[in-house]
Order: sequence, then C-alpha cells, then structure tokens
Amino acid sequence: MGAVTYSEDTPYGLGPNATYFNSPGSVENYLSWIGGAGSGSRGEAPTKDRPASVQITGEAEVLANLSHILSAAPKRAMKRLEQNCEYILSESKKEAPWDTTHLMQTGTVEPLPEGDGFQIGYNTPYAERQHEDMTFHHPKPGAKAKYLEDPAMRIAPTIAEDIAESLKELLA
Repeated sequence: MGAVTYSEDTPYGLGPNATYFNSPGSVENYLSWIGGAGSGSRGEAPTKDRPASVQITGEAEVLANLSHILSAAPKRAMKRLEQNCEYILSESKKEAPWDTTHLMQTGTVEPLPEGDGFQIGYNTPYAERQHEDMTFHHPKPGAKAKYLEDPAMRIAPTIAEDIAESLKELLA
C-alpha cells in the first residue's frame, strides 16, 4: 500500500519498527481505500536527512469563508428559531378551542424587545383562561386547554438540533 517501516529510531522522535504512510501516493491510496480519496501533489518522500513538512495555503480564502459563516450564523439561527415558533403556533391552532375561530385568528409570533427570541401567543381577553382552566369542556374535536403549552413542549426538544442542521448548510 505504499507504507514504509523503519527499523531504527528516526530523527522525528518516532520509535523503531513503526509503519508510516510516507511514500508518494500512499496516503491517497489509503484515503481511497477507506472512502475519502484525497487529491493534490505529494512531493518526495521524507528521509532521515529531510524530515516531512506540510505547507498550507489559502489562508485568505479560509478567513474570508470563516468571516462569512460567522456573520451569517446568528441571522440564520434566529430565522430558523422564528420558523420553529411559527410551527409551534400552527400546531397550537389545531388544539385551540374554537366556536367562531376568533381565538385561532389572533395567534402571533412576535420578536422579543431584546431581539434574542420570540414570543408565541394569542391576543384575546379570554385566551389565557381558555388555556389554563382545565375544567372547561371543549366539544370540538382536538380542542382543549393547554393548546399552546402542549405543542411547545412536544416541539421544543427538537429546536436546537433543527437550528444546528440549518447552520451546517453554511459549511457546505
């Protein structure tokens, strides 16, 4: 596979009888074998007199990409959080008690004044009582008390992972 085994101590501080992938093409062959083929020029194999070295180029491009990612990440995370809040609201409307649908029509997702999150709610004088009073009878199918809290509790555990997945797209 292109590996070299040294039978004596090397100047790199590595012990004897160790195998190293240092012949031209050996790393690419190994990466291809494990499914992650590499590319590029390998140059000459290292020797005792000329230790191996690595040259990394493209720092400016890496820094520019990193700068783009760091500036885009907070906006993307907040947008995805807002989408998750809208999803909670839509699920909540399926469980909200209704007679005239007025309660469902007042559901909103609003940014917090500090700009670090969102508030989901219903804007009617009776929304809180309908939500909290477990003694009310709600005859419509699916309608019940805790119509906002229950969907929020079901969906909340998935929000962080969903935001992380959306941020991974920045790295692609």
